[in-house]
Amino acid sequence: RHNIAHACCIQTILFVAFNKVCTVQYFVWFLPLLPFIVAPFFEDSKGKSLQSRAGTETARLQSMTSPSRVMGMFLFWFSSIVVWMLTAVELEFNGKYWWKEVWLASLYFFICQIALAIWLGRIAVVLQRVQTADVVDKKIL
Repeated sequence: RHNIAHACCIQTILFVAFNKVCTVQYFVWFLPLLPFIVAPFFEDSKGKSLQSRAGTETARLQSMTSPSRVMGMFLFWFSSIVVWMLTAVELEFNGKYWWKEVWLASLYFFICQIALAIWLGRIAVVLQRVQTADVVDKKIL
């Protein structure tokens, strides 16, 4: 509800995952939305770092967005693109009979896209809880 860019990014990822056709241009459709998703992790509207807030939700958010987890998810997603591209090129341009390989690469790509959408969705929910808790704390004070 509070983060339209996050929702649009997840919706775009799911659209690409469930689309019947897969082309290279689909791999970059959600990239313009990433700066809006990453921005809250550096600074909120009041200039305070999200990492300075206390609570279990903040700790959970920090573990979900740790550099190793972010890099792992990026490599997982990027490897699916590379695998899909390599098999598709062999089928389309080199004329090799790689239907089974393209199907398996598409399955791997689909799983990676769904995993990325789930991960970003969970981050959005926890981030909203952290921001809502911060607003409630300010009203109490």
